[in-house]
Amino acid sequence: MTRLSQLRRRLVRLRRRRRLARWVIAYSGLTLVVLWVLAVLFAADWSLRMGKPERIVLAVLAAGVVGWACRRVTAPWLGHAEDDLDMALLIERQRHIDTDVIAALEFESPEAPRWGSVQLEQAVIDETAQTVAQVEPQAEVPETPLKRRVGLLAATCLVLGVLAAVFPQHVAVFFNRLLLGAAHYPTATTIETARINGHELDLAWGATRVKCPYGQPVRFEVRCAGTLPASGSARLKGEHGLAALVPLERASDESAVYRGELARLVDSAECLLYLGDAWTEPVRIELVPRPTVDVQLEVSPPGYAGSAPEVFKDLRQISVIENSRVGLRVFSDKELHEATLAIDVRSFALCRHGPKPEGGRDEWGLPDELYQTSATEKPQNPFPLAHVVEPVRYVLQVTDIDGLQLERPIEGVVRIKTDHPPQVTASIVTHYVVPTARPTIRYAASDDYGLAKISLIPEILHADGREEEKPEITVFELRPGDMPPKSLPKPDEHEAKFVLHLAPLGAVKGDQVKVTLRAIDFRGDPERGRSALSDPMVFQVTDEQGVLAAMAEQERESLRQVDTMIQTQISVGESQ
Repeated sequence: MTRLSQLRRRLVRLRRRRRLARWVIAYSGLTLVVLWVLAVLFAADWSLRMGKPERIVLAVLAAGVVGWACRRVTAPWLGHAEDDLDMALLIERQRHIDTDVIAALEFESPEAPRWGSVQLEQAVIDETAQTVAQVEPQAEVPETPLKRRVGLLAATCLVLGVLAAVFPQHVAVFFNRLLLGAAHYPTATTIETARINGHELDLAWGATRVKCPYGQPVRFEVRCAGTLPASGSARLKGEHGLAALVPLERASDESAVYRGELARLVDSAECLLYLGDAWTEPVRIELVPRPTVDVQLEVSPPGYAGSAPEVFKDLRQISVIENSRVGLRVFSDKELHEATLAIDVRSFALCRHGPKPEGGRDEWGLPDELYQTSATEKPQNPFPLAHVVEPVRYVLQVTDIDGLQLERPIEGVVRIKTDHPPQVTASIVTHYVVPTARPTIRYAASDDYGLAKISLIPEILHADGREEEKPEITVFELRPGDMPPKSLPKPDEHEAKFVLHLAPLGAVKGDQVKVTLRAIDFRGDPERGRSALSDPMVFQVTDEQGVLAAMAEQERESLRQVDTMIQTQISVGESQ
């Protein structure tokens, strides 16, 4: 701490008071100019109801005025930078101390000992410290401009504050419009909300664009408050000079909602809504086309069908083999935002295939995850097109990047192609057998896509009327990995036959053995195959004498038939 520390602290306080006074004078003048400019802007905007271009011009002029005020009113008071020596000169001038204060300050610097007598320097410092300790310097602030500007600022703030408290909505709207917003000053009728084709307009900031499909209706809906007029209007002006006036009528006598509709829009237009003394800023209605969508169905038949995959373009109804996999692709001339496939009450989102298009077609399809199923477990709620087992009706809707959808969703149906049940026939040579016989059964079976199994169903009819069913006997069964034959016997075989062993059935003399062949077709899953039955064949169980008697009777019957044929030929010859 030096002997002139007290002096230096006084100099710092003096410099700060003078700087604060200059700042108050400078910025109070600038604030006055800004407030007066805002008042002029409000008066002009409120009285003239200026549009956005006029407000921009007026804002540029106001900025120029504020810039001029900064240079002429504010800058002159901020251009002074005073230091301790300036404050020392001020004290010397006020107290007529000659130059001792400045000299004392200079003698306290580290270089002072090299200038001359140290004793003389110390004497000057001591004398100055004693003299200044009894002096209270004055800041010499210019009081006239300070009082005048502060007074004007206080009066201006008071007047404007009262007006803002009385008309707060006007102030809020003014600052909105100052920032180039679209709010309007309070009127008897107030438009609270406005919608065009369901799109809500931004009444506070404007700059709203609404996209409308070509040739489609334009619907207007406005909700008002305050004084409700009997009706309003929507005024449209097209790019090619076409104009239209759409009346807006109240929904009901008690309602504050007004609605109107333009039946058809064929040109982009600017629209203004008028209700009572309220109106909206111009709204741009852009005419855009709806997306044009092509649908492609890709059918992959089950492996057992032996058919190649098929692609159906622009077909809404197709028939597929049961258990087929059906894929779907969507091609749009516009970039899509989303695409959804609805089947019954379930909805499935499509995904884009590849990158976003640049002027080309946008391709979407069903995600692969929908078709992935476990090999060991069947899903409880599978995707219907992964394995088509029943008719599937679907509805496709898309939304493009403009928020437009198809006028009518694409509806279609995937039907099941008729898969006829198999056909099977069987025959036997003799009907009379002994209990231990092994008669031969000749059979033939066929199916559209292949046979999975042929079995024989035996049944014993006892002499006392009882019926006894026996377990099925497998005649033919498809082995895993083999291709199902479409017919039996196969083309390279002469006949198909099966030897039935009666002994295990336990039939006795007097019983009848009824056998029926069952054929099951192949549909990828043994549980899904359909079956068909042959006509039943009946064996009469007897002993050897009975078999011989039956054979003799058959021979006698054959002789009678031959005799009848001979007589017939003789009769024909005599008549000629």
